[in-house]
Amino acid sequence: MSPVTIAPMDYQVFGGVLRSDLEFPSLPPAPPSAIPSWRLHVLDVPAPQRDTTELRSEQLSEELNVTLASMSDGFRLTYSDTGSYDLTDAGLTITWYRPADPDLGNARLDVLGTLLTLALHLNDRLTLHGSAVAFESGVIAFLAPSGFGKSTLAMSLAVSGARFMSDDAVPVRVVGTEVIASPGVPSPRFREDSFARFRDVLPNPVALSNGKVSAGEQLSDDVIEARERPLVAVYVLNPVTPDVTTQLNRVAMPPMIATVHLLRNAKLAKLLWAEESQRLFTLVSEVARHVPVWSLEVPRDLDLLPSVVEQLHVWHGRAHADLA
Repeated sequence: MSPVTIAPMDYQVFGGVLRSDLEFPSLPPAPPSAIPSWRLHVLDVPAPQRDTTELRSEQLSEELNVTLASMSDGFRLTYSDTGSYDLTDAGLTITWYRPADPDLGNARLDVLGTLLTLALHLNDRLTLHGSAVAFESGVIAFLAPSGFGKSTLAMSLAVSGARFMSDDAVPVRVVGTEVIASPGVPSPRFREDSFARFRDVLPNPVALSNGKVSAGEQLSDDVIEARERPLVAVYVLNPVTPDVTTQLNRVAMPPMIATVHLLRNAKLAKLLWAEESQRLFTLVSEVARHVPVWSLEVPRDLDLLPSVVEQLHVWHGRAHADLA
């Protein structure tokens, strides 16, 4: 895939505005009067030599490694496939030193999944690895490792009356006794069997990245939630083998257990260095203190998905609205 440089464009994401030299088809455009929260520059030159101190290195797969290093004015993240990114100005500026013929889809994932997540963290905002939808009662988030069905469940709720909030990354912040969730990336990514269930309601074109399939553009405006909303529940997905007696079961977690699960599902947990671990622990503890966290047993059977969706509507959607 050849690099494509465009005039800077403004996108809405994570409760702010990203002004970017790189196109993000999955993000909604920002209003013309919007003030950028972050600036992404793209330079077709090698990353300059800087005095850096390595903080963390993570082997993401057999071929993919990421290294985080500190600099006098920020941080440098280097991916073995997409090159180096400098995060400076207290997280407000990202500079991508683009290599020849990069995978632009992976670069977009790097920016949204790591660079902006680190920028949010430096400003006391927690980003959870999950998908989220909004009901009238508020936002519910689904947390789990890749392949557990977060996106499929969120999209199923969106086509049945909820509004899609974010895929893969759910940024939250604590305001008094409330936890506020921000809209994230309104373009879910699926495994092929799940993608086939939603093909008729997803926009063209199809995009492929890291073994998953997604619509190449954002969902339609009538399906997504573009506002910040209170987070009212977090579900940690626990897929189970279904049988004839299977019922959707949720179990409330005590605050300490909830904190552990939120830590496991924090986007930056494996990359953060010692000095920043306390900040992360404080953030997840505050979320666990103010928002109920549940373990949700979900049957590993796409044919049983409608019953799961119906029960979640009872807990958070139609029944809640009727009682109100």
